[in-house]
Amino acid sequence: MRILALDTTGAQCAVALADTGGAVLASAAQSLDRGHAEAVLPLIENIMAEAGCTYGALDRLLVTTGPGAFTGVRVGVSVARGLALAHGATVVGVSTFVATAFGLRAALAAGDVVHVVLKGRGGQAFYQGFRGLDSDGVPAAHGAALNADIDDIAAVIAASKGHVTGTAMPEFDGTYRLPDMGDLACHYPLPASEGAPAEPFYLRPPDAAPARPALPHRD
Repeated sequence: MRILALDTTGAQCAVALADTGGAVLASAAQSLDRGHAEAVLPLIENIMAEAGCTYGALDRLLVTTGPGAFTGVRVGVSVARGLALAHGATVVGVSTFVATAFGLRAALAAGDVVHVVLKGRGGQAFYQGFRGLDSDGVPAAHGAALNADIDDIAAVIAASKGHVTGTAMPEFDGTYRLPDMGDLACHYPLPASEGAPAEPFYLRPPDAAPARPALPHRD
């Protein structure tokens, strides 16, 4: 089985190709806050060529679904859906919170709390806490996902000891961490069935407001 994983939700455009034996066949990443639409397909083409893998050999596409940059989230989900549809593969969506927390699954397995804080805008950040792993080995949510003021998130974290990670540093005293697509492609527990299609996960509306209709002309 060949698994292609991609993340375009935030400060990186990252792709990785792995097999179910736990080997990363090829991977690539660029640090960027915008321009994911232009970067992701060339990165995918490069790693597919490097691994000598055809698109028809892909069985699963694993994509981060947000929250994050509005355009980046849409780009990743759209690319994953398009490749899956064209080549008969299955899409698996993983929230950016879960993808980030997955890198600390050893701490979660030990019963620790992991606080994931992702960069937002206007003095706010995206937050979700995790405690333990579910029966499939996926980080288990510990409370609802939030888009909140940084001070409010800091208060939630202060009330519950644990590991703080994500991309909202240096506002929080924790470890800067991006989703590791090679690790996810190799080790994320894939569902036995196709399940629901990956959907963008937003916690705030887009910054661009729709245009207002023109007022009727009056003589």
